[in-house]
Amino acid sequence: MRDIVSIITITYNSEAMLQKTVESVDAQTYGNKEFIVIDGGSTDGTREYLVQHQDHIDAWISETDQGIFDAMNKGSRKATGEWIIFLNSGDVFSNDNVLEDVFSADIPEEVEVIYGDTVYSYGKEEYKEFRKSKELQNFWKGMVTSHQSFFIRKRIMEHRPFDGRYQIAADFNQLYAHFMDGGLFMYKKLNIACVDTTGISNNQRIIQSVLEHWSIIRRYSKITLSQQIYYIFWILTVLLLSGVKLITPGRTYIQFIRMLRCGNRGHHIGNSDKYMFSLLKP
Repeated sequence: MRDIVSIITITYNSEAMLQKTVESVDAQTYGNKEFIVIDGGSTDGTREYLVQHQDHIDAWISETDQGIFDAMNKGSRKATGEWIIFLNSGDVFSNDNVLEDVFSADIPEEVEVIYGDTVYSYGKEEYKEFRKSKELQNFWKGMVTSHQSFFIRKRIMEHRPFDGRYQIAADFNQLYAHFMDGGLFMYKKLNIACVDTTGISNNQRIIQSVLEHWSIIRRYSKITLSQQIYYIFWILTVLLLSGVKLITPGRTYIQFIRMLRCGNRGHHIGNSDKYMFSLLKP
C-alpha cells in the first residue's frame, strides 16, 4: 500500500485564494492523500466555503490561533499520513501529477525529507519564475527551496514541531536543525509547488526574517567570516528590493527582479522521477 500524503493548508480571510488551493489538491491524480485546512477564524466567508466544500476536505477547523506556525502545528497534529506537505492558501501544485510523480516508487525508510523545485508567481502581471533548488551544502544561506516544496515525514513533525520563538523562519529552523543532525534528504527533479508571492511581507518583516535566519545559523553552527559577510549583504539586498517595490509600479518591479536574476534565473524543470540522495552532515 502506498504512503498516505497529508496536504495541510492554513488560511485566514482569503476565500478566493483558498479556492485555488482546494481545486489543485482535488485534481491530484494520486489517490492516497488527505487534505486538512486550518482556518484562523476568518470572517470573510471562508468558513461557509469550507462547509459547502467539505466533501473535498478530509478535516478542517476554524478558530483563532497564535500565528502561521501555530496553525501549521495544529494541522500536523491532525494529519494521519506518513508524509506532510504545507500549501498556503493561494498556493497550488505545479501540475495534477505531482504527488504521483513523487510517490510512484517506494521511498526508502531512512529518507525523512523529500524536496523539489518551485515556481514563483509574482503579482498581477503573472510573471512566473521557475527556480531550481539550491545545493544542500548552501543550506546555511536560507531555505534551499520553498517550504511548499518539502515533504516531511510525520515523525519529524512530531519530534520537531515549528518553534514559536520564530515568527517568520520557524520552517527554516526546523529543516536546518534536521540538516545539522545529519538527516537524509531526497531531491526529486521536478517542480512541486507554484507559490503565490502577492502576500510578501513589509520591509520590517523582511528584515526580521533575515535576522531570524542569522540567529538560527548561529544556534546550530560556528559562524565563519564568509557567512557574516553574506548575511550583511543579504540585509542590504532586501532593503534595496523593498525600496524598489515601494516606489515602483508592479510591472517595473517585475522587470527589476528579472534583471537581478538574469545570470542565475530559474527555468523550466522537467517532471522526471529521477532523484538523487544527499546524506546531510554538518
